[in-house]
Amino acid sequence: MLKQVKASAGSGKTYELTARFLSLLAGSQEEDSIPVCKSSQAKGYCWPEIMAVTFTNKAAAEMKERVVRSLKNRALDIKGDGLGSDWTPGAAKRQLTPILQRYNRLNIRTIDSLLNLLVRIFALELGLSPEFELLFDPATLFEPNFNKFLSQCEEGDEYRKKLMDDAVKSLVIKENKQGFWLAEQMRFRLIRILEHVLECPGERLTDQEEIAGLLQGYFDKYMKAVSAMSSLIKSESIAASSHLLKYLDHAATLDFMGEPKESTMVTKESFVDCVNKKSKCDINSLHEKIYDDLKKAHVLYRDQAMILRGAYALAPFVRIVEEIRDDIIEYQSLHGMLLSSSLPRVASYVLQSGEALPDAFCRMGSRLHHLLVDEFQDTSLEQWHAMIPLAVECLSKNGSLFYVGDVKQAIYSWRGGRSELFDEIADEPELATLTEFTPGHLDYNWRSLEKVIEFNNSFFDALADYDVATDLAEILYPNGPEDQQTELAEKIASSFEGASQKLPPNQPRSGGYVRLQKLFAETSSEIEAETKRNFDLLIDELCPRREFKDICVLVRSNGHAQLVCDWLVEKEIPVITENSLQLDRHPVVRQIVSLLKFLDYPQDDLAFLEFICGKEVFQRISAISNDEIVSWLGSRDKGSLYRRFSEKFPDFWKYHISPFLRKSGLMTPYDLASEMVARFKIIESNPQDELYIRRFLEVVHLAEEKRGTSLAAFLDFWELSSAEEKVPLPESVNAVRIMTIHKSKGLEFPVIIVPFHNWAVSGSDTTFTDIEVDGKVMLTPMSSALGETYYENRTRMFTEQLNLLYVAWTRAGDELYGFLPSEKVKSVTPALSAIETILDGRFNDLGLLEHGTAPIRTEPSIDESLQENKPTQEITENLIAPDYSSLQSPELMAWLPRLRVYRHNLEDYSYDARMRGELAHKAMENLILTGDDSGDCMRSTEAAFAQFPAIADERETIIPEVAAMTSWAISVEDVRAAIERGRPEVAIMDSKGETHRADLLLLEENRALVVEYKTGSPSPENEKQVKRYLRLLKEMYGNQKELRGLLVYLDGQFTREVLI
Repeated sequence: MLKQVKASAGSGKTYELTARFLSLLAGSQEEDSIPVCKSSQAKGYCWPEIMAVTFTNKAAAEMKERVVRSLKNRALDIKGDGLGSDWTPGAAKRQLTPILQRYNRLNIRTIDSLLNLLVRIFALELGLSPEFELLFDPATLFEPNFNKFLSQCEEGDEYRKKLMDDAVKSLVIKENKQGFWLAEQMRFRLIRILEHVLECPGERLTDQEEIAGLLQGYFDKYMKAVSAMSSLIKSESIAASSHLLKYLDHAATLDFMGEPKESTMVTKESFVDCVNKKSKCDINSLHEKIYDDLKKAHVLYRDQAMILRGAYALAPFVRIVEEIRDDIIEYQSLHGMLLSSSLPRVASYVLQSGEALPDAFCRMGSRLHHLLVDEFQDTSLEQWHAMIPLAVECLSKNGSLFYVGDVKQAIYSWRGGRSELFDEIADEPELATLTEFTPGHLDYNWRSLEKVIEFNNSFFDALADYDVATDLAEILYPNGPEDQQTELAEKIASSFEGASQKLPPNQPRSGGYVRLQKLFAETSSEIEAETKRNFDLLIDELCPRREFKDICVLVRSNGHAQLVCDWLVEKEIPVITENSLQLDRHPVVRQIVSLLKFLDYPQDDLAFLEFICGKEVFQRISAISNDEIVSWLGSRDKGSLYRRFSEKFPDFWKYHISPFLRKSGLMTPYDLASEMVARFKIIESNPQDELYIRRFLEVVHLAEEKRGTSLAAFLDFWELSSAEEKVPLPESVNAVRIMTIHKSKGLEFPVIIVPFHNWAVSGSDTTFTDIEVDGKVMLTPMSSALGETYYENRTRMFTEQLNLLYVAWTRAGDELYGFLPSEKVKSVTPALSAIETILDGRFNDLGLLEHGTAPIRTEPSIDESLQENKPTQEITENLIAPDYSSLQSPELMAWLPRLRVYRHNLEDYSYDARMRGELAHKAMENLILTGDDSGDCMRSTEAAFAQFPAIADERETIIPEVAAMTSWAISVEDVRAAIERGRPEVAIMDSKGETHRADLLLLEENRALVVEYKTGSPSPENEKQVKRYLRLLKEMYGNQKELRGLLVYLDGQFTREVLI
């Protein structure tokens, strides 16, 4: 069975999918009765052979929960929501038991996780690690390899330097880009080109001289046509229009690659229309031919110049991307990474082989008999190609493909979604021969109240009217080709055909209210100010009668989300936004991370400063006011910030910071973060932030499993991935939601506010396409010169904007509010144009449109629950400074050495020369000089010794021995200077991008000193190692600094100088 179900907003598609899944479960056999890896096909199927594919993780989790809950309700003979009502309690219990026992085999997953699974199954055949890391941002691959490219430019690589110079010239001179952020513009463009090149591999023309040569021919023909026309007018004394003469004068002075002037003089049907009255009778067929040649040459050169000028400007960037592409592929392989955008293509490639699919099912441990697909309108062509073998597998065994969707909600074309597939599936050759196609439709809206449904029906039904769609197409394509206007009108009308929904029978759905308000403003700043004023009035009206969590504000961009967030915060109303859920934006998390950065590298003044300026942690526990910190910073001496701080605030330093600094080498990042949370009582003091804090600890723990337990490794991970880490959306929190329309897909709220409708279609400067000119393929920006390709892209953008409007307005259950600029905006705004076209005449003199009865206004009242959600006030105001004289600096994780004895590998672990070297090395790493040399040496030695619990019995012998080594080392003048003013474990990168780390590096104005700690007998290898560091420094600084190396033999207590 091949069944399509059209499901408009709020029609219950999740219910329908779940019902279908439960129905298939009822017909399944016991799991062990069906062979998997045998070639013969048994009759029937078992429950893991039913697969439901959703678009988001949230949808997958919701469907899983509904399947299990429905079976549980029937097993307990509870009515529930009616799902699975045909199941008997006994049958439901028998089915539920194996599902709960093997819940991971309940095959409800996102399409990305399905493709991910298929690729991992064949990872080794593809040359990938089965544990490859999936990347969602191409910048993760781009940044390290582009930085390597820049390093090679700085080191004198002439070829790469020329590539970079050409790109800069192209950006600044050819495109006349301006501003302070040209570097960011370059990176953004390179990343976009990288995405395109990885998605569409192939050979492209990138030689600028050759591209210019292609254009030269079109330019010469154009100039010849201009010259011929000018000569004709002059030689025959034709009284040409002054406009034509101006056009010809401008064209005659046009530079190569210049843009020809647009003029109506080259769009007339006849040359007669371009001359004055006295010459009209003199025009003959030869004149008309010369004029016709000019028109053709103008159009041809104009279009080709636009295409090739764009290709010429992009060529250096494409060459840079191609230059680093091999490095990126190698980097992916070395680090076990794969871009998520590559999954569909790789999975499709894997399944092309006839033997691959049975092999995949065998490796997965189950076959596939029934396939259910949600949100099919957002499926990309590549994803569908990967799923076709799965669909064929199902239908060839008399199974089914059941897919639901709604082309009116297709809003992910920018990610490759192709809504046309929704209706094209019925004619898919590989499927049509296997089964009959059955269409279906869900008629009822279970989400919204009557008046909201009525309003949306009347508006979106109007878009299905071909005449209305034609009017809108003419507005959006005012000067576009007539065939493109027709195509756009047909696409709009067909998309919204059947948009009208019915009220569910026997359901009390009366009520509902819609209000749209025009804003009488002209400039963008005036529109924003007027939007804020009306938004504030609306919020004041809603809050007394609605809980905050009932209200959702939908916006098109993150910029608008931040703007609305600021407005609500100003009114002291709690909000939840996408950004507010990001861990790296939360102040408590940021302060914990800044302290971790300081512990990793105590010379990081900025990290230490961020911590001591944080009011949520530092200022609360220290009772040191922000003014006192600022005053101290203004008057502090030179030198490391933390040293000055420890001198100014010794009690706080000793009790709160020093214990972490002493143990940072021993403790893992999770240990450190957990101790901070407990020691500083962060959760107790910030209970409203517990969700963020515990999620952060979870992320630290997961990072340790992936990247290891070093603090530096975690901080590297956080630098790359922190923006992706978020807390789950807390459903119970009483706060106004602000989200983009894309994120609202599948959600519903009692009250929806859409404050901005002037969503402009994005410009073409960030969209690229491959074009073939004279047999050469090149990359060029999207432009009208591309003809059909351009208009297809614009049509897709226009219809998607209308779909966004549909998604936004249909999220409302009870009330829908929106604000609209009264004056036409300059940019192309399909949604606003549709509103003006359809609702023109329905607004009153005050610019107000209402549908339904306005809810009764109520006076504001003080609610304790609202008070709880008010933003936290300044927390340093009534703090009492702790009495440190009665406190003792606690030993962090005193249990750890004992526990680590049991964690340690069970092997013969005796104290030998190698371990002595490691221990002495660790002691020098931990060494921080505070003025108490003896105490400092003992503390660093004890901290190092704690990392070797297997030799705890030899403490009395070992600690004095190692402490003596450290004490001798700091008596060496150069070593002491390097410890006080140098940097430990400094990374130095060579020309190949490989990293080398010196134990200690002191960089001063006129000299550089490398210190390397050693134990045992001197070795030539030791000297070679230091010389390697010195040569790298030589490449960096040339003759600017005196370069010296110092080998410090700790156990022998002597040094050796190394020079190059």
